[in-house]
This record gives sequence, structure tokens and C-alpha cells, in this order.
Amino acid sequence: SVTRSVQGMSIYGGKLFQLYHTGLCNVFDLESGNEEPIASFPLGSVSENNHANNCNFSNVFYKGNSIPLLYVVDGNSGDVMKCSVENITEKDGVYSSEKIQEINLDQSGFEAAGYMPYWGWPSWLASPDSEYIWLHGARFRTNGSMDAYYKDNRYIITKFRLPSPDKASVVLTADDVVDQFVTEYNVNFTQGGTVYGKYLFYTFGTGKENNPSAIRVWDLEKKALLGSVDVSEIKEELEDCCVVGDR
Repeated sequence: SVTRSVQGMSIYGGKLFQLYHTGLCNVFDLESGNEEPIASFPLGSVSENNHANNCNFSNVFYKGNSIPLLYVVDGNSGDVMKCSVENITEKDGVYSSEKIQEINLDQSGFEAAGYMPYWGWPSWLASPDSEYIWLHGARFRTNGSMDAYYKDNRYIITKFRLPSPDKASVVLTADDVVDQFVTEYNVNFTQGGTVYGKYLFYTFGTGKENNPSAIRVWDLEKKALLGSVDVSEIKEELEDCCVVGDR
């Protein structure tokens, strides 16, 4: 079992894959309801610099593997635009993972192309029912240190085609943008998120009185921030979220 700080999570095949700082992972069986993990393993991208802040399973099954590729937000704050793509395998209850690709963002040409650049460390959000990957972040830092620009801050959501996993290293630029939209900003402290159908769900806050836990929902087709989900009763950092069934 892993004991580092809880970070991103994603669900596939009735199993919850819970990541922890550095890129360690516990696997939980949701159907049994057992609170103890059934397996633990390190990601291929495991590192003290990997905060593993957010992760999402895709619809890509690498070389016939029965578990789809997992897209992990790598790095640990600042001007980091990295996503590590993990191929998780299981045999006789034993899990292991290999990093088969690294995706980076070069946004040096964003403004010239009419796109809004990110402050840094946005979240890469793959989807189990789409050929796209979304990048969610903000114009200015969201941890309160840049609140002088709060009224000018914006959420930014950029859409890319999911790169082929055959290349070990991919750099996405303004030329690769399929679409981008920008919405109003109304809550600090980005955490993690997930895409489900046409909706993007994202968590915020630290669980403290000055930064209560929060969820915001975007409609990716209408390119609009729909509203909020009140989860202020959660007094811990709401690190990530998943959709289970229709919930």
C-alpha cells in the first residue's frame, strides 16, 4: 500500500486507480467495496518531480492491452506542460506500468495565432469516449498569489487531437489546436478533472475556510461554464473527480 499524498485518480473495469505524489499507484476494487487496495505499483514516470496531480483513462488500447492508456499530468507546478502516457498491464493480479510517451506543450505561438496562453501546469484530460484530449487551466496562477489579477483571470480549455502513441515524444503547438474557448473565472486553486460525454468536471479548493472545496462544470459543445456543485462540506483538498455509472 502507498502512503504518499493522494493525488489524481481514474476508473476502468470496476477498478479505481489512485495515484499519489511521485507517481505511485494503489488499485481498489469498487465492486467488492474493500477499503484496502488489491495491488500497488509505480508508474513508469515515477519521480520525486512527478506530482501525478491528475489522470484519465483514454479509449486507446496499446498493442492489444486490455487496459487503455492512462494520461497523467506530470511535473510539480510552475511552467510545466508535460503529460506522461502510461501503459498499465495486469497479469495474475500483479500490475505494472511503462511510460510509452511524453506529451509537451509549446505555447510560444499561441498569442500570434489568436489563442490565450496558460500561466503554467494545466491539466491534460483524455476521455474514454473521444479521440481528443483537452487542456484545462487558467490565464494567471490560481493559488491566490496572483489575486491582484483575479478580475482579469480566465479559465482556458483547449482541444487537441489525441496524438498517436507510436511516437515516444510529442510536442503540441498552436498549429495542433483544434479549438479553444475561454470562460469567466470565479474560484481559486485548480485541482483535477475529468471529461464525460460533452461535459468537463473540475475540482477546486483546499477544503479550508478561505478556499472551500468546489466543483465547476463546463459544456464542451456550447463552450460554456454551466455552474457549480456545492461540495464545501469536504474539508480536505478535493484532488480529483471521476464519473461512476451515471454519478
